[in-house]
Amino acid sequence: MPQRTDAELLTERLRITPFVESDTPLFHAYRNEPETARFQSWSVPYSRKDANDFVLWAADATLDEFLGSCQFAIRLRDSGELIGDIAILGDLSNGRQAMLGYTLAQRFQGTGYAFEAVTAMLDHAFRTWDLHRIAADTDPRNARSIRLLTRLGFRLEGQMLECYPDTDGSWLDSHLYAILAREWLAARA
Repeated sequence: MPQRTDAELLTERLRITPFVESDTPLFHAYRNEPETARFQSWSVPYSRKDANDFVLWAADATLDEFLGSCQFAIRLRDSGELIGDIAILGDLSNGRQAMLGYTLAQRFQGTGYAFEAVTAMLDHAFRTWDLHRIAADTDPRNARSIRLLTRLGFRLEGQMLECYPDTDGSWLDSHLYAILAREWLAARA
């Protein structure tokens, strides 16, 4: 189980913290990596203004209380370098359910960091925020994300046909995965 301080979650190699304004240059840089953006909801080029606005919005997130939507910085534990972000987007009026999202800069993909960050966030969301269900949707072509979700115990619940517009004007499918708090906690016991 990750350690928690007032302002961050700590894992063996990572720190999950609120964003700070000085994160904007690195955030902007990895959001502009074509391979990082490939299966995401934004397109490249990603503007500096959008990056700045996003970081300022995300800086209000707190690990203390789940307020419905939050995005956190994923940092290397020792250096504090920003390497990605993780989101829990939900609606507390709908049975404590939320959607999970995560992004890592390209050079940090395939290192196990996503598994470590998502594990820490799920532990926190289910234990501290008392969420009931967390879902994640992913492009069916995103084999890495599908492997990660499956490894974490998420189950495939369905396929949403042509639900996302692609940058070329075509429509993309999405697969919906989910896990319940009781399933996550039983697997972690």
